Amino acid sequence: MKNITLTALLCWFTIALSAQKSTFKMPDSCVVANTHSLCVDCGHYYKSKNNQSEALIYFEKAYSLAHKREYLWQIYEIKKALRLPFDTASFFKHDHYNDLMYYAKALSNSGSYDLAATICKKAIAKLPTIEGKLLLHDICKRGKLPFDMKLITTDLTSTKDMTKSAEYLFENEFYDEAKFMYEYSEKISHSHYNIINLHEINLKKTGIFELDIFLKSKDATELMLYSNYFSQSAEEQKKYGDKIPFLKQAILLMESAVLQKDGKQFELALAQNYSNLSFYLLLEANSEEAEKMARKSLALAPEFELANTNLAAALLLQGKYDQAEKVYRQWMDKPLKSEVPQITELIETNGEASPPPPVTFREAFLQDLKDLERVGLTHPDFSKIRALLEKK
Repeated sequence: MKNITLTALLCWFTIALSAQKSTFKMPDSCVVANTHSLCVDCGHYYKSKNNQSEALIYFEKAYSLAHKREYLWQIYEIKKALRLPFDTASFFKHDHYNDLMYYAKALSNSGSYDLAATICKKAIAKLPTIEGKLLLHDICKRGKLPFDMKLITTDLTSTKDMTKSAEYLFENEFYDEAKFMYEYSEKISHSHYNIINLHEINLKKTGIFELDIFLKSKDATELMLYSNYFSQSAEEQKKYGDKIPFLKQAILLMESAVLQKDGKQFELALAQNYSNLSFYLLLEANSEEAEKMARKSLALAPEFELANTNLAAALLLQGKYDQAEKVYRQWMDKPLKSEVPQITELIETNGEASPPPPVTFREAFLQDLKDLERVGLTHPDFSKIRALLEKK
């Protein structure tokens, strides 16, 4: 048996290791890089060591073995960093739509807008997708290049493409163009999504609620979707006072839904909106209106028991102690039904840990008193009710 030299042993070990795991890190192992994947591993290794020249050798070898767009892009980036010439015509040899889109995005991200736009136009010529057109607009916008807006507002063949165009235009604050696209899409096929976005565009431009476009609907389920949109918008507002207008819109739409169709789900949703509005009116020191909304909630859906917490607090703040005490005594020993949605409100606690969610009405009543006091609302009768609630 012949003696095995140290060099041969190292080479054998390297090949075995490469077969198990291609992401090896030994630079000496690159001498056996004879496949495009191993060459790429070596390229990335040297690039991570900031040895751009050596990395370029391996990426060029990898590209000669497999003409992959990712390898060519690495060559371009390294040559650009080393200020070496690069034939940009190489990008156009990859003339498949996906390859061209890849280069267009990568070039745009690297700041080469003119070349990115040229490649993107070729991609669109091959396959005129809305994605390609929107990418071209983005490239031209970032590179301050001329662009014909008709490319993304006309000759679109589906409502899906129209919606994508409208979304993009809205996000980039082209409100008039976005409005045109949503209206165009709506003429072809009605969608509650179009109506909501037309409302948002108008809100951005004028700051005015356009409730009429929602109330035109005669479909209870659709009206409920619109109401949920306003309810969610209310939750997104940081100030209590800012939540109230959105909740009022949600209530008007939900009331319309209830008129259109009988159904417990619609009544419960409306009852919850009444109760939520009651809670925020309390925090805004409007206890009279808060009482009205709480009573509306309970009259419509007595099973929405959580509204009793708002009713009790509203009565107490108005000095109607006897009525308030009656509500407290009736409910304080009862558990909160788990299926009843609870209003979760973030109130400044000055660094204190948030209290655990109440499981009984007694706990909920006591927590409400603390929350009201935190926002500066109190009444001499708070101490009497607190004593009642804390007495076991």
